[in-house]
Amino acid sequence: MKKIHYILFSGLLLLVILSRWFFINDVSSDFTYAFEPWANYIREHGVFDAFKDNFSNYTPPYLHIMSLGVGLNFNMLYYLKVLAFIFEALTAYYVFKIIRIKYSYEYALYAALFFLLIPTVILNGARWAQSDIIYTGFIIMALYYLLTERIVYTILFFGIAYAFKQQAVFVFPFLLLWVLTKRVPLHYLLLFPMPFLLSLIPSIIAGKDPGSALLVYINQDYEFVNRLSINAATFYNFFTIDDNNFYFFKVGGVLFTGILVLLSMFVIYKRKILNKENAIKIILLFSIFVPFFLPRMHERYFMIAECLSVLYVFYYREQFYLPLLIIFPTTITYLNYFGMDPLLSLKGCSFLMLGGLIISGCSVFYLNRNKEVEQIE
Repeated sequence: MKKIHYILFSGLLLLVILSRWFFINDVSSDFTYAFEPWANYIREHGVFDAFKDNFSNYTPPYLHIMSLGVGLNFNMLYYLKVLAFIFEALTAYYVFKIIRIKYSYEYALYAALFFLLIPTVILNGARWAQSDIIYTGFIIMALYYLLTERIVYTILFFGIAYAFKQQAVFVFPFLLLWVLTKRVPLHYLLLFPMPFLLSLIPSIIAGKDPGSALLVYINQDYEFVNRLSINAATFYNFFTIDDNNFYFFKVGGVLFTGILVLLSMFVIYKRKILNKENAIKIILLFSIFVPFFLPRMHERYFMIAECLSVLYVFYYREQFYLPLLIIFPTTITYLNYFGMDPLLSLKGCSFLMLGGLIISGCSVFYLNRNKEVEQIE
């Protein structure tokens, strides 16, 4: 049996490596028109002085890591892709640790390797040179520390995730629930913004206006102002909206999503199903329905849901089809971005994502109806 495991592990690891190597020289438009010009700006203006200027719409922590590569004179394309793979491997390690809480070493290792073979994880880093695995990885790390009852680390790692990408707020309601149920002292939440605030210090010292530094996420809000779905499998693909009604649906969509978040939090609180055993189910639910109903989402913003769906299957050993309903449509949207002929319309992708959302919701609210499980003290 051990020999069979060794052969399977070796084969999966080889697939992991080859899948990254296959795309190593591919250049995306984001790299051509964003990452490379940003790196050149840092190179021309100095790895420290450049940060006083608004040359990028990405957050300081990511740009600081980019500046390290510039300072070391690395090839930026390879540097960003290797950086993504390092965080993929680190996240896979925490996937392993989470599954190891309940299951065997071999089973947890399978979970980690399958995580590394999620198509969108491969495409996001190896093909696109994007960074979504960084904030997603910190969220999974935070989840591990929650499951092992190290709440200070949980909040800090959630905060680090937010410092890298605003999309970390998709699962912030999950953290708030612990406060509402008095499982986390309220003052602990002061730790959440600390990584973001600390990340601004180098830019402010370099001469950047503090107000401008603090508004990095607000400034991102002005992009793609006339599109409610930016190649994402979301609710807004089910109907057509003309420009005259755009802002009504934009604001209405944010308010509607906020109401759904509050309603979900209330139901979870009243039914007393917030516990370690249900933690992955609940955080997965938020990671699907928040970007599904929020306007102006990119295809990449379902990265948390894609990764958690695989973790869900290995942890609970149920609904094995759930990752397909989440990962397949997002993979299609990635391929659309890379210029392939659509294998499925965006509306079809949204139907599949809606199916994943419904199943995830049933797993939280219906399947736990008569279950009593260990509560986190």
